[in-house]
Amino acid sequence: MIVLYESDIILSGALSVNKSSEFVILTTMELLTLLLIPLSLKLLKIKFVKKSIANRPQTNLLKWSMLRLFLIGLPMTVNVLLYYSYMNVAFGYMAIIGLLSMFFIYPSKERFTNESTEGK
Repeated sequence: MIVLYESDIILSGALSVNKSSEFVILTTMELLTLLLIPLSLKLLKIKFVKKSIANRPQTNLLKWSMLRLFLIGLPMTVNVLLYYSYMNVAFGYMAIIGLLSMFFIYPSKERFTNESTEGK
């Protein structure tokens, strides 16, 4: 996607003429980004999730870890697309924040052990 925009195969900034839709989409993406990052960081501490992982650790840990990555990865990808569509740096900054947040939720066995024993 980035290669297509940077090589001018797809015209960047094509949607920048409609400022009212840009404002609504920007506000929505800011709220989504602000809500989904803390949710994904605290997802394994939710009681239901802890019980689910305790019942079937092999499959449910993978399922919940993938959901955590998806909760940050989807808005990050949408923000990159919207950055190139509107050429508004706010979308780019939110994508960078999402990328940096990925380092804090990387699914590893050590991270799961640390996060699941913190609240006890």
